[in-house]
Amino acid sequence: MASQFDEEIKRFFPFPPYKIQLDFMKTLYNVLTKSNLPFGEEVRPVYEIIQRNESLQKMVVEEAGGGLEFFNGQVCAGSSEVGEEDGDPPQDHIICEMKTGSGKSLSLLTPLVYWLLKHKFDFFLLREDTHLRKEEPEWVKESVTENLLRKFARAQRVQQKRKEADLAVLNRYLSITDDKITLKENLRVERKKAPVEARKPGEERFDPEGEEETLSDCSVEGPSKKQIFICSRTQSQLNQYFSELKKIEERVGRELPINMVILGSRKHLCVNEPFLKKHRSVHELNDCCRNSDCRYKQTFKENMLRRRQRRERRRNKICYDSSSSSGSSGGGSGGSGGGAVDNYSLVSKLISCKNLTISQVKDICVSDQIEVCPYYLSRENIKSADIVLLPYVCILNEHVRKGLKISIKNNIVIFDEAQNIIDSINDSNSVAIHYGDILFCKLILEQYSKRFQEVLTNSNLVSIKQVAIYCDLLLSSFRDVKESLVKVTKYILTSKLDALNLNEISNLLSNSIFCRRIKIFAESYLRKHLPQHGRGAPATVNTSAIYLLGDYTSKMMRANRYDYVFLHRGGGAEEGEPPTGGASRAAPNKRGGFPAEGAPHMGRAKRVRKEAPGKLHQEVAAAEGDPHRRATSRTSQDSLAADPMNPLMEDLLTRKTPQMWHRIEIVSVSSCSNFGKVTNDCSNVILIGGTLQPIEEFLLLFMHRKERNNSAKLFLSDYIFKQSNVFCRVVSRNLVTYEPVDNTFKRRSEKTHLLNLAIQIHLLTLHVRFGNIVFFSSHKFLREFFTFLQNEGQYVLTEMRKRKNIFFEEKDGERDVLRDYMQGIQRVRDQGEKKKKKEKENDDAPLKNGCILFCVMNAKLSEGINFYDDLCRNVLLVGIPFFKHERGGGSASAGDLPLDRNSLRLDYYRAFSADVAPSSPRLERLVGDMCRTYELKFAMKIVNQCIGRSLRHVDDYSSFFFLDHRFANKDFSDLFPSFIGAHLAATKGGDSSQQDQRGGGTFLQEKAKLTEVFEDFRRHYSRAFPDIPFAQHDEGHWGSFARDVFLLREFHEGRRAAGLAKG
Repeated sequence: MASQFDEEIKRFFPFPPYKIQLDFMKTLYNVLTKSNLPFGEEVRPVYEIIQRNESLQKMVVEEAGGGLEFFNGQVCAGSSEVGEEDGDPPQDHIICEMKTGSGKSLSLLTPLVYWLLKHKFDFFLLREDTHLRKEEPEWVKESVTENLLRKFARAQRVQQKRKEADLAVLNRYLSITDDKITLKENLRVERKKAPVEARKPGEERFDPEGEEETLSDCSVEGPSKKQIFICSRTQSQLNQYFSELKKIEERVGRELPINMVILGSRKHLCVNEPFLKKHRSVHELNDCCRNSDCRYKQTFKENMLRRRQRRERRRNKICYDSSSSSGSSGGGSGGSGGGAVDNYSLVSKLISCKNLTISQVKDICVSDQIEVCPYYLSRENIKSADIVLLPYVCILNEHVRKGLKISIKNNIVIFDEAQNIIDSINDSNSVAIHYGDILFCKLILEQYSKRFQEVLTNSNLVSIKQVAIYCDLLLSSFRDVKESLVKVTKYILTSKLDALNLNEISNLLSNSIFCRRIKIFAESYLRKHLPQHGRGAPATVNTSAIYLLGDYTSKMMRANRYDYVFLHRGGGAEEGEPPTGGASRAAPNKRGGFPAEGAPHMGRAKRVRKEAPGKLHQEVAAAEGDPHRRATSRTSQDSLAADPMNPLMEDLLTRKTPQMWHRIEIVSVSSCSNFGKVTNDCSNVILIGGTLQPIEEFLLLFMHRKERNNSAKLFLSDYIFKQSNVFCRVVSRNLVTYEPVDNTFKRRSEKTHLLNLAIQIHLLTLHVRFGNIVFFSSHKFLREFFTFLQNEGQYVLTEMRKRKNIFFEEKDGERDVLRDYMQGIQRVRDQGEKKKKKEKENDDAPLKNGCILFCVMNAKLSEGINFYDDLCRNVLLVGIPFFKHERGGGSASAGDLPLDRNSLRLDYYRAFSADVAPSSPRLERLVGDMCRTYELKFAMKIVNQCIGRSLRHVDDYSSFFFLDHRFANKDFSDLFPSFIGAHLAATKGGDSSQQDQRGGGTFLQEKAKLTEVFEDFRRHYSRAFPDIPFAQHDEGHWGSFARDVFLLREFHEGRRAAGLAKG
């Protein structure tokens, strides 16, 4: 079987695979086959009969054009690989760590495509629920098998003819060249129209039947097909799979019958620009899209209404003729004749026949003749896709998954870049809401129920009042719950929320129509009663707060006994939240004052209601938004009605009180428990990433049930780089003081330390051409270093800029620093080419030879970015990114401390493992070892991710410097990637001294130049900044550093020369 698989997979893989690629593809194929194709005694006779019957084998050969080409070789050769055991216990899931440069995406996609195509007939047999018993006569078995073969071949031919007809339509209307899709001129595309019956107006109802979220009916009727869901963090990572599929098709020599669809959020797929600008909140955008009359979704809205009418007819047992039901497909069949095809049918055919990236889908949908919503189009085509590409949250968040009607039952789910999976699981189940947002919801709900009490039904009035009481209890919890960090179950009991029907409240807050009407009423209320704040709502007021309240309630209800509630009682201007309306709504993390306990705003609201009940009654009796009233009368009545609530609203709008900035947060840490809901439904879950450390943390994800402790297969690959393409050193001595380089929090702000870092970074990047990337352990550390360079370190910065372009990553900055950096590298290349043409090659020329990018570990540029070849030839890592140990628990006065989520995560792992397998010493030891070394492994995982930004293929080369004495410690060095550890071990063995001897006089000359540069810095700072003292010269340490710089220059010159000779 191994040789057969190797030969067949090479027909798909674009280039000769490395051994680790072949091993992984074989592992993935075996796991998928064993867990998804459980051929028992009822199905296996089908293959045995074909192998014994020559006429059936001939039929297989004749029907090869009908979809049996892969099945042909499998059956006629007598292979029985499906379901075979290879000695390993059955395992359904895979945890795969494929190192940088190993072609992870291509190695993943190739066996998936091969498996889907090779086992088409196997899937067909499973859907047909085939049963052949041993006791049945041979001729019966042969007859059943022959019918199965003919039925399968016929289905394949029908599918092929349908695709050919669709391609003919596409070729008639579209020009598809070089990944660019455009409509041909002088061809008319009709707008699809669907007959829709008008709904009868009724009373105000907040029932699920009215939900517009049913707009896309993505359910699959009949037996569902086997689907593969590939999840990743960003759309760019998902789009990469389209280019990989094209490589496979180029290798095979034809387009493959694999339908791949990409699905994104409304924020990513919406093409209505004014709509996007108006609704920036995700919750608001989702709801407003559902209820809007956007022209792009008109076709889908008509389809939804037609389906709803059919359901109502069936429910009422009303018969309807077939002509109305055929209307759904009548408009979509155009194009085969001489008439014009409609817009919906055209783009649907395009999605089903061509694998399009998200930008291609948006480009064609926004065309004037098409105008179809890409979001709903992608959702409609999920049901027919073989492979679905989508963000993490679409699978991990059960509410989102149900909204999209994605079924993962007995399907395959793959999480790419899985090093982020645990944070993504916890984030998808965590949420925070401000005190001011809860208060705003309470006030608006009270006003809404009074305004429309004559229109609303009694049940709806009771439900709205329940939500208002619920908001009141949430606000009171800031006073009643003394601890800042408390388990969810204890919080519900302490805050008396258990007295309410939380399920009913959650259902109401999840109702799209209800939330939409509350939002519209809130906007109208602010415009009418608070005109002094302008036409729009102030920045401190979130009129979409009702959506946030619903999200909070839903996640609180789904939380389990391991999760926490965190009450952030810090706030105000001390936290960076100015008391004016221009404040940012993001909750800060710094210390802040906590006002006196209690609920002053709720007491004030009660006083207001007690003082002026008659005035409020005038507002209750009014109808909403009557444009025919006289302006003078309306203004007079509104001012009277609004007066009692104005003081309270003023506090809410200005948010001068720090209490308004307090917030309550659901902190989910139960990643294993929540992930178990996914693994229980899926036939396979594959985690694949470049740095999955500590690996025990990922193994725990599959240990949610005792009987499935061994259900995950572990696949760990090594690096593929040549040892000669790597150069690395640990820089452990400070050149200014000759003390250890200590980047801990206590020492890193010292000026002597910052000056040493500036000098060492300058000397280690001076002669390295093109890309140099310097990673700092935190944004705060990088800001301190940047401030030093702008002041005392200005002289070193000026020297850097003589040879390098300098770029700094900004936290939440508007500039695209990555684009600027890449353009800077390209300019250096262009200057080098011009210099060659002029034949003025001179290393000492003032021409800039590269760029330096200063960025932060575990930030945007530290993962998911491929700095291949000249984009990164030198990596410097400054510090180690340990997480802080501050716990926001205990008394209320300590509640303003940052929350230590990692410590909570470790507590969860201990409790979870004890609950899952209380009598398992092995598991207890595994978790204990992980928790003891978790901080170190977590920090080194981030370091290794930064290392992985360079060396993106087997012929790439780069150098690495670790500027911290702790990296020389064995506990740290043992966690380096193998190619780093091997190189560092070789330098300790004396290899570097032999290289030094080869240099001879050249090294002494280079050392003299380097000493002159360093002495220039010493003289300048001794004269200009006597408070930054230099220690007495240490020839041993200086000579060691100078030798490393010399060998670094030799390494890069040698690799560059080898590359030029090879190229």
